[in-house]
Amino acid sequence: MQVMVKLSTRQAIGESVPSQNALPEAIRARAQSLKLNLQRLHPNVNDRELASYYVAETSDPSIAQAAVQSLLREPGIDAAYVKPADEMP
Repeated sequence: MQVMVKLSTRQAIGESVPSQNALPEAIRARAQSLKLNLQRLHPNVNDRELASYYVAETSDPSIAQAAVQSLLREPGIDAAYVKPADEMP
């Protein structure tokens, strides 16, 4: 399952589009303490808004829910949620 994170565009990006590893250190440390490796959802896009979306994979639903609750308390995060499982058409 995927944990989706939307960073505050202003705090996360500043004046330019961030590099692949431009995740603010406090947010990166929080994610690592939760055993999550946040990666840019759109790594090769030079768009400020799209660059603020991150994703992490986990197979444990309890870790995913705990991560969402913890990340939402972090300044600079506008949204965090567990992506619903894909469904068959």
